[in-house]
Amino acid sequence: MTPLPEPLKELAECYGVLTEYWDVNGQLRVASVESLLAVLQLLGANVSSVEQAAEAITVRRENRAQRVLEPVIVVWQGDAAEFVVTLPRGDTPTSLRFIIDIPGGLTPIDLKWNELREVPADFAPSDRYSTRVVRIDIPAQVTPGYWPLTLECNGRQHKSLLMHAPRQAFGPPASGQAWGCFMPVYSIRSQHNWGAGDYTDLRHLAEWIGGQGGRVLGTLPLLAGFLDEPCDPSPYAPATRLFWNEFYIDVERVPELAHCEPARNLIGSSAFQQELTGCREGEYIDYQRLMKLKRSVLELLADTMPQQSAERQQAWRVFIEQTPQLEEYATFRAVHERERRPWWLWEPRLRSGDLRASDYDAAARDYHLYAQWIASEQLERTLREGQAAGGETAQLYLDLPLGVRRDAYDVWRNRDIFITQSSVGAPPDAIFTGGQNWGFCPLHPDAVRESGYTHVRHYLSRHMHASRMLRIDHVMGLHRLFWIPDGRPASDGVYVRYRADEFYAILSLESHRHRTCVLGENLGTVPPGVNEAMDEHAIRRMFVVQYELQGDQQGGNDPSQPPFNAPPSNAVASLNTHDMPMFSAWWRGEDIDDRRAMDLMDDAGRDEEHRIRSELREALTRWTRITRGIEPPSASDVLTALLTHLAESSAELLLVNLEDLWQETRPQNIPGTWKERPNWRRRASRSLEQLNELQDVLNVLEAVRAARG
Repeated sequence: MTPLPEPLKELAECYGVLTEYWDVNGQLRVASVESLLAVLQLLGANVSSVEQAAEAITVRRENRAQRVLEPVIVVWQGDAAEFVVTLPRGDTPTSLRFIIDIPGGLTPIDLKWNELREVPADFAPSDRYSTRVVRIDIPAQVTPGYWPLTLECNGRQHKSLLMHAPRQAFGPPASGQAWGCFMPVYSIRSQHNWGAGDYTDLRHLAEWIGGQGGRVLGTLPLLAGFLDEPCDPSPYAPATRLFWNEFYIDVERVPELAHCEPARNLIGSSAFQQELTGCREGEYIDYQRLMKLKRSVLELLADTMPQQSAERQQAWRVFIEQTPQLEEYATFRAVHERERRPWWLWEPRLRSGDLRASDYDAAARDYHLYAQWIASEQLERTLREGQAAGGETAQLYLDLPLGVRRDAYDVWRNRDIFITQSSVGAPPDAIFTGGQNWGFCPLHPDAVRESGYTHVRHYLSRHMHASRMLRIDHVMGLHRLFWIPDGRPASDGVYVRYRADEFYAILSLESHRHRTCVLGENLGTVPPGVNEAMDEHAIRRMFVVQYELQGDQQGGNDPSQPPFNAPPSNAVASLNTHDMPMFSAWWRGEDIDDRRAMDLMDDAGRDEEHRIRSELREALTRWTRITRGIEPPSASDVLTALLTHLAESSAELLLVNLEDLWQETRPQNIPGTWKERPNWRRRASRSLEQLNELQDVLNVLEAVRAARG
């Protein structure tokens, strides 16, 4: 392998680009020159060849040296603020004045330049610039929050954003170990819904779980998506991370329906009922068909708002006024529906954000405004009733996807902070030997800082307002992301670093504001320092038995110990995730045969995986027989033993996949098969109304409840 040129490596370091990484097999992977150059250009470097790297380094360092203050400064609560100020040597002041802009004002903080400690800085030539350390004790009046910081010197002002945050994210007082259940909302089957789960089903399931003693209902992302043309039902490829999915609206529970005869007549018509019957039939959800039905009613209800009560009209106006970006989002969706093509193919005026009334249908815009209001009302009702009921209704555990589709509202609205000529993905591994391209574009690490992370703060606040626990998908993305420049294969991506401490500060601030616990999905290749940072900032880890079983068996020759380590106390423990096979399918090895059928492995690989799986089954069977006294234990017995074992552990939360309890074998998602498999479409084989009749399910949950205490 030819070593990378030193100037290129140095330039990559200047931009936070990793030139090499260790893969899942412990092999050192070196980035290609072509991908490095492509990523560096996307980050702003004027470099199309290695020969230009030296000049690009000079420009990068000069630009950094001319920045007097970092755009963001993190200060952990209880610590002094410590940061650097860089000024030209011929322009150094006698004194510096710092102003922290908080409500009510604050006395300026004055410091003498010559009394500050000078430090070397590799980004600033020492003969022309002086970099000095500023240390400020944070006044008591400065509470945790985001505060503008102004430096006044030499008659000029320099701005930064001070993030004053608790070092640890919110965590409730210790009250014993909790448990809950997992179920995708769309998958919920009930007598009342129209063929896919809705917000009412979510509330009823939360009540049922609470009745069994569970405290948490976990589900997949609930964000708005494109369900017409294009139609993408993946909850991890939303149209935005700011607004909820109107697909989950329970139309029959919308207040305006009682006062809208045309809508009631439409629902009662034979043609509508025939379509509704079709939506309710079969194993898989037809998103386009069902969304078309719901929208046809919701549009009529939106039209009636001028005739509704003054109270409802006022509530709608207040929602629109108090929901940031809602009107712009609704306008974007209406324009998108008329254009029927991605926003980057729109004419320049529309691309730039200059949207006019003539560019869209007003009824479509009103529909999206109204649909967001109703979706928020129904989702927040679940949250409010859960809080009011105390332990009688399970609290919501929501999931925040890593990104949005490239044609999403968020990217169009924030074009200055997204890199639209690159995708995020994952490097090659044992299953995806060519790597993975997830299709959404990354945030620009410099631009998002310059923006004060406004967009990040908005989507985190939105999610934490609606949940009591939030899972951060691919938490490693707070530290680095695998960029795949357009035109390059997924196997030839490059890791780009982010300012993890700034993301953790935002997570901590928002979690305390909303009293929401934070969980990080830390499965897969976890770079050094990630788990340590999660522990430092009280971000819960994931502990997934199927994943833990992939490595060498633990417990040695002691058959009384399961073939995996005990979960840590700061973990959310489970048997699997939505991206893994259901327990019964895993037990039978159906996932192995499925991967072979998709040519993701050869016959030798399939046989080897079946051999390893057989050994794991034998170890789990032996452990169940010895520890539970069952002879011979069935797969169901092993499942119960595993869940009880996790319940007896010190893990903070145990999450039970409800479908495992009735031996479901069909997965919700098989990663990398969005064309080949009906991912995100499968209905549960049992309904809400049947749950109290499933004695095996009730018995397992009672065992879990008893073990959790």
